Amino acid sequence: MFDGCVHWITGCHGWPSTFAKLYSDLGVNQIKFFTFDEFSRFEPTIPADAPYTPEERSRLEKPIIFASNIPQCLRNLNEAASRPYPGQTPASVAADKALNTWIMGIALRLSKGSLGDPAAPLWKAAAQMICHFGLRNIYTFVRYSSLSMDDLAARYKSPLLQVAFRNIWARQCPAVYFWMILAWMHRHAVGYPVGGSQTFSNRLYERYTSLGGRTMLGKRVTQLLVRDDKFQGIRLLDGTDVCGDYLVWAGDGHTLLFDMLNQRYMDTHLRRLWNETQAVEGCVIVMLGLGQSRINTIES
Repeated sequence: MFDGCVHWITGCHGWPSTFAKLYSDLGVNQIKFFTFDEFSRFEPTIPADAPYTPEERSRLEKPIIFASNIPQCLRNLNEAASRPYPGQTPASVAADKALNTWIMGIALRLSKGSLGDPAAPLWKAAAQMICHFGLRNIYTFVRYSSLSMDDLAARYKSPLLQVAFRNIWARQCPAVYFWMILAWMHRHAVGYPVGGSQTFSNRLYERYTSLGGRTMLGKRVTQLLVRDDKFQGIRLLDGTDVCGDYLVWAGDGHTLLFDMLNQRYMDTHLRRLWNETQAVEGCVIVMLGLGQSRINTIES
């Protein structure tokens, strides 16, 4: 079992503190977490025929490290901004460094707040966000919610930083997500559970079964049973019906709306979302791991 976001489990060290009770209830609060020194790393590739001296090429091909420590990240980005490129001027370097300061300043401000209680009513969660973030940060968050990583990259003069910002995150993704994750990493509020997503899932499973929950593994759901616009249960591939009071759908939206519900609940808004919303570019996630014996050797 693999989870592409398992390396930033939020609130793993009790911040935001409202996650502590949630993790305790789920039985995952005893898992050991690792935090990271780097948010991301970009390794530039310079064409062989590019007109650079060996010294310049060596400098350009150095990795750009987006450190999880925000002041260090700023220093790394400023160093990258000063690397040579065609048309570079002192003014262009100064502009890129000012942009770096602005970007990291937003992340640093966000790192000083909490997202509030995820189980609270909307009005209470909004009030908590204002108290923790401050109105200035809330305004910044809302104002730049439509700014994509591609838009942010386009503000740079340096081609190197343009490519870096377009590759560390999905290009169409709002830049505020980048700021948010970096802010959490700076506070060591996100981390990787030792043992990966399987360990995290096992704890959830153990907690669920200890409370009397039952599981049916290897069963494919083919239909949701609905009567008078109320959920009644699910139908499995072998024809078995399983009734229940609640359904938590963990699959994709298209399968739910188009296949399981046969478009019965598709309104104009949902159809517009599916037909007009731009799809996010696909990506390939490669996960590498070490055998248990090797991990024991490292820890010892």
